[in-house]
Amino acid sequence: MAQQPPLTVTASSSTALTAHQTNTNPLQPGSFRSLLPTLNDILAILNDQGDSAEKILPAQASEQVAPKARELTKAIEEMKSAAMGIPGGHLSTEEVRRLKGILEEEGEKRRRTLRAFEEMDMPVLEELGQRSTTVGVDGDVDGTDSQPTPTSGLQ
Repeated sequence: MAQQPPLTVTASSSTALTAHQTNTNPLQPGSFRSLLPTLNDILAILNDQGDSAEKILPAQASEQVAPKARELTKAIEEMKSAAMGIPGGHLSTEEVRRLKGILEEEGEKRRRTLRAFEEMDMPVLEELGQRSTTVGVDGDVDGTDSQPTPTSGLQ
């Protein structure tokens, strides 16, 4: 089996590790939300301006769109930060796929080992199993030696 190269820690992943250490629960309710309503608002403003009979100046358009664009940017940054706080959130999809492959390969290797043990003839275990049902030194069938048991002195 070929050795896989170790994961490299990049500046972004070390920043994410630091963020994860300070954030105790990145999956708090409200950490992630749909961006579609905000994006829909921006598109509606732009559409209204395009369909308007009067000419709208770029400054007027930006006054209406800018607050929604800032809201969208802020929401994306907050969700990105929350995602980086999730264990493994700093890993790229390529690194996750590579780790998944390594773990699946290791799991399959262990399953093969267990199957091999299952199929093996185990004479030592069979002998131990037979000893427990053979006649012991004292003649007991269970193979245990008779030992005198202490009495409490009460008869």
